[in-house]
Amino acid sequence: MADLEEMRFDIRSKEFNKIISEIPEGADEAWSLLEQRQFEITDAFVGKDKKAEALDRVLWEMDRIYPRSHNAYCETMKLRVELTNKKEQDKLLDLAQLTFMHSRNADFQKYGAVMYEIYQKLSPSNKKTFPYAKTAHTYRKSVLTAQNKAEREEIEKELARIDFFIEAEETPTDKKLSLIDEAIDLIREKHFGFVKANEHKRDYCNWAVDICRHAGYRQDDIEYYSAQAFNFQRKADNAFLHTPQGNTEANRQRYMEKYRTDKHEY
Repeated sequence: MADLEEMRFDIRSKEFNKIISEIPEGADEAWSLLEQRQFEITDAFVGKDKKAEALDRVLWEMDRIYPRSHNAYCETMKLRVELTNKKEQDKLLDLAQLTFMHSRNADFQKYGAVMYEIYQKLSPSNKKTFPYAKTAHTYRKSVLTAQNKAEREEIEKELARIDFFIEAEETPTDKKLSLIDEAIDLIREKHFGFVKANEHKRDYCNWAVDICRHAGYRQDDIEYYSAQAFNFQRKADNAFLHTPQGNTEANRQRYMEKYRTDKHEY
């Protein structure tokens, strides 16, 4: 079965190569052929080596017929890199050089994705000398930033839902406190920053204190949330000292005075 699949793939490759080689630069009909060929390659039940070789031809023809199709070229190149074995270090470096030729006009996210994929497969020694390492790092940072933003937006939506139920009069007090604990667990420094995250947690603890007092809860419960609010405020103040605007001698002195060990203010 495998031999039959390879035979079919080879026949189709020869057919494609013959047809595409006769198409002149800029011809509109080439796009559908190039796109269809990529689907055929990725869906074929043949080895990665054959797929890689076939994609090389697609990339070559794409560059010949549409030399300004920078984004499409990078998207196809990413597929090619994914098929490349880590042992093929020279090939990976060659693919990086080919991709770089499209860097000026390609969308950075598409171009950067290729360089990052290549960088991940390089040996430690090649990573040190990889001329496009900065591009790979910048791309990775942009992906993490976008991911962090999306996660923060989801958390903010969830916090808004929690706030709605806490503010609702019909919500039982125990449930309100449980929701506050849930909100505190949701808030992470990586999404809001060290200062804002701890300030948000402080605010929820202070909210819990007000709820406990209004509901006539035990002093132990009030003191628990008061102590938590105090600790989160201390973390926020400490984080502020490590920011450009907070890193002053005056702020450090105020911090030390506010949190002297002989003070027990909650």
